[in-house]
Amino acid sequence: MTLAFPEHYRVLRNNRVITVKFNYKESGVWDVLAICFIDAAMKITASWAVISLELLGLKGH
Repeated sequence: MTLAFPEHYRVLRNNRVITVKFNYKESGVWDVLAICFIDAAMKITASWAVISLELLGLKGH
């Protein structure tokens, strides 16, 4: 991610948007992801929590 996000930023035109879907339950990993965005000069403008299948009592395969 450290290499990917700067490349995304480089090829995006001014004021363009990138959408990233990322699921992980440990907060430390989210911190690293945010740092990667910030280091790539990107701004995080929104985020949404995703309800996992596990929380709904479903099993993913």
